[in-house]
Parts: sequence; structure tokens; C-alpha cells
Amino acid sequence: AYLGGTAAANALDDYEEGTHNTTISFSSGGSVTTQNNTFSYTKIGRCVIVSGYIYMTNVSSPSGVMKLTLPFPVAAGVQFRASANIKFNGLAAGTNVTESAWGAAEQNSSIIDIYVGSGTSVSGTTGERLAAGSDLRVSVTYMTNA
Repeated sequence: AYLGGTAAANALDDYEEGTHNTTISFSSGGSVTTQNNTFSYTKIGRCVIVSGYIYMTNVSSPSGVMKLTLPFPVAAGVQFRASANIKFNGLAAGTNVTESAWGAAEQNSSIIDIYVGSGTSVSGTTGERLAAGSDLRVSVTYMTNA
């Protein structure tokens, strides 16, 4: 159905709601055990809106950039690269929770890469900052061709 237009181009031809069990990995190895890793998503046409919560019950030497899978790939083309809103809590002792988390959803990929840092740049040491009891919230909106 469509509102206010008469052209077929205005028709809503794709609407979907669902869940996605995200897979968590790290660029330099290690792993985490989670109590929750389910994201909710709404797909309207090519626009995908994802939100979720992850709670880590155990960590096994995670190292490097944290990677989370998305339910659909980001569309191909540099104009479709997206930034995800990431908020951490309960990080490892000595870790500054006010450091910025930067989630990057790159074109033609079904992955959010999560970097951390402060000052003028970010680093790929997200895994080293995690501990049993760490949790994070994720929100991202992006375009897909799927």
C-alpha cells in the first residue's frame, strides 16, 4: 500500500520484522559466551533498523576488533557505509568506560566492526576491554540491497 501518491514507485513493496542471532568474533582471536545475543530488526524497503543487547557471561582471551553480524548486508557503494551506536557497560578493571565506542558497518558486508578509543583516533583493542559481566547495546540503521 502507499499513501499520497499514484505512482507505483511510491508503493511499499517490502516490510519485514524479525530477530537475528548475532555471531560475535574478534579480529585477533578469542571468544565470549553470551546470555543474550538476539537483535531485533525492522526492514522497510531497503532500510534496515537493528537494535539489540548482548550480555557476556564469560570471556576467553578476546583480542582485537569486536565483530557482530547483521541480518542483511550493507548495500554496495561507499555512500552506504553506516555508523552504529554502541554503548558498553561493566568493562574490565582499569578500562575507561567513557572511551568512545565506534561501530562501523562497511559497504557490501554483514558485519559491524567495533573499535574503541579516545582523543583523536580509535584502536582495534575492543576485545581486551571485555570481562565476564560486560554488556553492550547496539543500534544501527543502514541500507541494503537484499
